[in-house]
Amino acid sequence: MLVGGPADVLEEARPALEAYSSGIVHVGTPVDYGAAYKILVNTMLAQSMLVFSETLLLGEKMGLDMDFMLEAMPGLPVIAPFVKTKVGHIRANTYDDASYPLELMHKDLNLIVETAYAVDQPAVLEAVAREIYGQAKRKGRGREVFSGVHGYLAEA
Repeated sequence: MLVGGPADVLEEARPALEAYSSGIVHVGTPVDYGAAYKILVNTMLAQSMLVFSETLLLGEKMGLDMDFMLEAMPGLPVIAPFVKTKVGHIRANTYDDASYPLELMHKDLNLIVETAYAVDQPAVLEAVAREIYGQAKRKGRGREVFSGVHGYLAEA
């Protein structure tokens, strides 16, 4: 759980928060820093999933065996560790585990692009990712787990 706000308030609320989460990260003050940090983390998740998916699909077009890549690539030091948890979805081409739906990832990407605009920070890659997840959502993949973007790219 990512929490923003004064440390003393967090300590008062800690027992209640621990009922919801075993891991609490104090992001700092003000209160909205928790939400700000969350969309930053989700932005990296979204883009990492896109990079992995596009790389797999390119490798397949180059003639590499998909099973080999799904075994070997997730263990590489350049791959985000969470990718290992998404290999089963890709291998089975089933994305119905909506633990974090693609439509929510799209929402967070939209928030990060809007926030970047508000603080005058370019967010080119985030904007591209937002569009790709948006296209996948429009193709009916919104309720799928966000790794469903792989299935969308495979069909494109």
